[in-house]
Amino acid sequence: MGLVAARSLFQKYPKASEGELSRIKSRIVSTPILNSIAEKLNLGEYLLLGKGEKNSQGKGRRKIAANLFESLVGAIYLDRGFEVAEKFIIQNLLEFAENPDIEESVRDYKTQLQEYSQKHFKTLPVYRMKGESGPDHSKTFQVSVRIRDKWEASGYGASKKTAEQNAAKELYIQIRRDLRN
Repeated sequence: MGLVAARSLFQKYPKASEGELSRIKSRIVSTPILNSIAEKLNLGEYLLLGKGEKNSQGKGRRKIAANLFESLVGAIYLDRGFEVAEKFIIQNLLEFAENPDIEESVRDYKTQLQEYSQKHFKTLPVYRMKGESGPDHSKTFQVSVRIRDKWEASGYGASKKTAEQNAAKELYIQIRRDLRN
């Protein structure tokens, strides 16, 4: 999928920088996008869940659905070849390259915060695990992010990565708001 996305984006945006193309590609092959496609194609109807997954009411199902879409692409490639798989990917995946609603849902706030922090403060954000709660099969993580001793925010999520993204989003929005006033 990455190859098809990269090639298609390069053809569509020949004047874009490598960084811009890389960010767009990362967004459109991300778990939320692949999950959206799996939902659009009703792939969940063909998914058999184990007892543990059923008991946790499908917690983590977004990742499962995204993996299911990737598996479908792999099966198409093995059965029909690269050209058919490429066509399927382009039809189902690349429509998200310009969708602003999807773009907002998968925005990489960690990268945005890091770039903003380096540019304006000449330092990197520091992330720290604050805690976790809940049973092993359904944990919630809390992460804080700080820039110097001036700004700090916390975020929560079902994974450490999600908690970091949420913390980065909160701090990024806070800093932009503070500096605007």
